[in-house]
Amino acid sequence: MSTPRLPEIDIDFEIQPFVGSRVWEDWARIFNEASAELASFVPVTAASLEDHRPPDFRPDQVLFARQKKKRVGYVHLRPSRGVAFIEELAVIPEAWGQGVGAALLVAAIELAEARGFPQVALTVDQSNKRARALYARLGFERLGERTHLVRRP
Repeated sequence: MSTPRLPEIDIDFEIQPFVGSRVWEDWARIFNEASAELASFVPVTAASLEDHRPPDFRPDQVLFARQKKKRVGYVHLRPSRGVAFIEELAVIPEAWGQGVGAALLVAAIELAEARGFPQVALTVDQSNKRARALYARLGFERLGERTHLVRRP
């Protein structure tokens, strides 16, 4: 897969690694803000994210977008069966339409390529039209559908 390139634009954010004292809090905040309108949304806390991270979790597989001293998005890349899998990509609504999601996705693809992965895959909530349009614009192709079931207390 060739890396999609962003057009030359002035951006007022930067892509940063998973470091700092508030990474788990920021991750939970971004997830909750970005996902609140999705049909499958279940809120998370920093403690639940940190306590339930998979055993193979590696901080060097997470990138954040920072804008004006605030983290506004993240992408979590995870190797899975020889493919780099985008576990999550989230951007808070106030940063939508500014290229943050595209920049995070391109950074994740470049990271995957640098680590020798020939493909990058992801899943997306069917109701998330904004994300589906971004993925299509950056060259992702639909391979199928999965059904996820959630039981809420």
